[in-house]
Amino acid sequence: MRWRKFESLISESSVVFISDPVKNGNVEGVLRVLPAVLYSGFGDVTCPKSWLQLKDPSRHHAYEYMWHLIQDIDRPVFDIVAVTTQYYEDKLPVYSLQGLVNRYSVSDRQIVVIGNSEDFELSGTVRPFREDPVVDRTMEYSEVYGAYEQHYEAHGMKLPLKETKNLYLHDNANLYEMATGTSLDSVEELIEILPDAPYLPILDNLSSIFASRSTYGSNPLKSTKAIESFGKWLRRRIELDYNEAIDIARTINDYAIDHEQLFDKASRTRMPNINDARTARRKLSPEESPIHERYDAWLSNALQPNIHQ
Repeated sequence: MRWRKFESLISESSVVFISDPVKNGNVEGVLRVLPAVLYSGFGDVTCPKSWLQLKDPSRHHAYEYMWHLIQDIDRPVFDIVAVTTQYYEDKLPVYSLQGLVNRYSVSDRQIVVIGNSEDFELSGTVRPFREDPVVDRTMEYSEVYGAYEQHYEAHGMKLPLKETKNLYLHDNANLYEMATGTSLDSVEELIEILPDAPYLPILDNLSSIFASRSTYGSNPLKSTKAIESFGKWLRRRIELDYNEAIDIARTINDYAIDHEQLFDKASRTRMPNINDARTARRKLSPEESPIHERYDAWLSNALQPNIHQ
């Protein structure tokens, strides 16, 4: 799919269905699509609450958006991205998107439904959702990702990481290369360099999990079950198998012990390598590129004064 076509379809259609068959059931990579839709102008999301949680009731996002409990969306007053799987439609009726889709289809608001199968069906229906007359456009995420590849190339950028189609992770890798001149080509490499890259936006998101609630520094996960839960949280956003996710979860948890300043905003802004963010900013043209504009906002946030959050 060409970028211009995707841009037109996503902005002009009332009901869009994006199918994204995940690698392993209803866990692996189920939320990897979100950045692509968020970058196209959406900011509100509904998905099962458990996908945002570890073992505790707190909700943690890997990228910025406003999350809504589906039962609370009684009127279509904002555009919405709804992410689900066939399991939730079939086994957990309280999470069915059928009522939400019905309300949005007769409103002037947009809804993008992301399901884990091309043949995804809404609960109580007898045909794939892609064949429902309320659906204006159907896309596969591979097409959407291809459109974004073209979009990045047009702005002199690339999607460098192997084995993931999560655009947000690619953005973090691009920022690191701008700051240091060193390219990354895997998720594992991106995780490995985090202690040397306090300006990367992914650290802000991970801080909601690891930042100390009472003082400066970090609060590492303290049990095997908590680390396993964090690994599952990662798997929903990255195409990782169980063992890969656990290894990365342990590595990041070790950073909370050995590099605790990484998860405290005030401490990050005092780390020597924060100056690399200024190097990266000098290479940006935010007035000419929406990608550069996004990167500039992230780096500007990373360079904000030392205010403890």
